[in-house]
Amino acid sequence: MGLSNSLSSALLMVAMIQIFVIFGGISVEKISELSKEMYGVVSIDMRLIMDRCSIVGISINPMPSGSIIYVNISNNGSMQWWDYRKIFVILDILLTSGSKQSYFASIASLPYTLYGDTINPGIVDPGEILGVWYSLQGIYVDNISKVRVIFSTQYGGVCIG
Repeated sequence: MGLSNSLSSALLMVAMIQIFVIFGGISVEKISELSKEMYGVVSIDMRLIMDRCSIVGISINPMPSGSIIYVNISNNGSMQWWDYRKIFVILDILLTSGSKQSYFASIASLPYTLYGDTINPGIVDPGEILGVWYSLQGIYVDNISKVRVIFSTQYGGVCIG
């Protein structure tokens, strides 16, 4: 009896889906897409396409007690960046002495600004640029040989510059 109830429920569900497909003009792909949206599921492959960034500028400026490194990151994808606690920047600095300094921070803990922030204030929309900066105490411009920046978005996108 339990098996017959399960089979009849499954057949009824298939019939209901068929009715929606035939009379509602809804495709099976659309039903799948809607169910993914309902449960917040986005495939990893789609995130790679939709969540893109690029480092569009790195500059090092002197200050009396060290240096300031400015980094500009462009949102080249189609997803907004808004959760700054989940967005990270890593700086790898090679000094002229041959030693290496690394700094890791979330955007929420750094001074930042948004360039071209016209769509949603405070959110990095596609096409906008996020600018962050690090104050480096005791590391002067003349002592810096190379700077590498690694940026990760809240969705897992990564760009290196």
